[in-house]
Parts: sequence; C-alpha cells; structure tokens
Amino acid sequence: MPILTRLYGPDVFGFLGVFNSFLAILLPLAALSYPMAIILPLKDEHAFQLAKSSLILSLLSGVILLAFILAFIENIDGITGWENERYLYILIIIALISSVFLEVLSYLILRFGYFKLKSKALIVHSLFLNVTKLLVGYYYPTTLALISVTVIGIGLHSFLIYCFIKKTVKLDKP
Repeated sequence: MPILTRLYGPDVFGFLGVFNSFLAILLPLAALSYPMAIILPLKDEHAFQLAKSSLILSLLSGVILLAFILAFIENIDGITGWENERYLYILIIIALISSVFLEVLSYLILRFGYFKLKSKALIVHSLFLNVTKLLVGYYYPTTLALISVTVIGIGLHSFLIYCFIKKTVKLDKP
C-alpha cells in the first residue's frame, strides 16, 4: 500500500473512499439483501430462484438508479461534487451490479461449502487487483484509473468464482 500512496494522490484515494461508501450504501438496496437468504432454503431449487431474483433485482435497480441520476444530475452533482467526474455515476452502476453478482456467487459457495474455491478466487483477485493498480498508477495515476481498476476487479472476482464453480461444481439446477 505505501507504493500506491506514492503513485496516487490523496484526492484520488478520497474519491475512491467516497465511491466505495456509496457502493456500500447502495449494495443492500440493489438486491434487497436477497443474496443473504440464499443459504436458508431447504431445497436447492429455492436457493437458485433466490439467486436469479437477486440478479434481476440488481439489473432493475441499476436501471432505476441510472434514471434517477439522469433526472436529478444537477442536484446530485451538488451533493457529491462530481461535476467533473460524471463517469463515476456509470462506474458505480456497473460496480453495483457486479457486486450483487459477486454476493450471489459468494452465498452459493457458502451454501454448498466450496470454501476452497472462494479462497482461490480471492487470492487471484487480490494479486491481479494490486498489480494492476500498481502498473496503471505508474503510467496513469488518476481517479478514473484507480476506480476503473477497482470496478474491473469486482467484475473479475465475480467472473473467477463463476468459472471455478462451472469447472468444478456439479450442481443440480432447476
């Protein structure tokens, strides 16, 4: 981390902190915390229905959030101070949908007890994310670069878990 703080300025990390805060606030709302319920049903079929519902809700939430942002962009800019960084609104929607997908997959892994898969994906994700932040920060140390790498990291983590599940787990889906 000390290397990253030398590459990116404090304002860039401040934007990342605000971005992550908004994401943390919106994430439970995006899928109405349905992913947490995936581990509860007695039948796998019901768990998969909850997973599917969570993903549909996250897409719907993303569309609603985009419409809300477009309708009230001036007011939201006044609150966030992102007048010159409006790309962050699109990135937060992408990160929100990717995060819900990651939550759904994580709770499916928890339900079926495939903790080793989660560990492998987490190690690969961490290595990729930190090396990428370092390389991108060396050549392009901006807010857009750091937040984009973070969003791509969320998507990559989801994709890795999905690939590991598809490769190793034989689940009886409905």
